[in-house]
Amino acid sequence: MSRAAIFLATTASLLSAPTAMAAWRTETGQGLTDAQVASGSAVLGVVCNNGDLDIRSGVYVSPDGIGQNGGHVFVIDGDTTFEADLYLGTFEPGDGPDLEMLAEMVEMFRRGSRVAVTFPEGGEAEFSLSGSSRALAPCEL
Repeated sequence: MSRAAIFLATTASLLSAPTAMAAWRTETGQGLTDAQVASGSAVLGVVCNNGDLDIRSGVYVSPDGIGQNGGHVFVIDGDTTFEADLYLGTFEPGDGPDLEMLAEMVEMFRRGSRVAVTFPEGGEAEFSLSGSSRALAPCEL
């Protein structure tokens, strides 16, 4: 299954959820872990390839079920900031500095309380990181 198909399937399932800030949930299978949280119609998630599949680990985020292209700004607990270029709302790093940034982002998600994401086409969404440590535990980056 392509990364885009996984994103669309998980986003569709979350859009039917209540619009209040939700708890993190995790789905695992076939060497993949998909941990995600919703806030209204916005979705934030991390996909980790813990197996041998030809799918990269990454972060995805969308304000309304449709990912945006461009620079997304992630501010964790009002103080740690990451900026990443996302394609259709997905950050899939290769090797080197981008992979290190992904590992650092995931670690900050695990330890933080809240993350605010500013979207390149305008708007912002805030997500709870409560429960993210447990949800992201299977991720090995």
